Amino acid sequence: MPVIIDFKENILYKEGRKEGREEGVEKGREEGKRQLLLKMWRSGRFSQTEIAESIEVDENELTGLLDLALEEEKQRNRSTE
Repeated sequence: MPVIIDFKENILYKEGRKEGREEGVEKGREEGKRQLLLKMWRSGRFSQTEIAESIEVDENELTGLLDLALEEEKQRNRSTE
């Protein structure tokens, strides 16, 4: 007689799924920050200080984040062409 095991009831599976969900949420937040950064930067209506405060980063980090966001956008655009 075959034995049926429901792996979804396994504690390790549940923990892994929870960690994966949390990681996905964190990545989504980071992506949201980058999108907000680009939108505010392109509008020209906000100072660097205002942008840094809105995405909760240090002004020194802002330049690096902007470079990263622009590079990621370029890569996304290349992959959709």
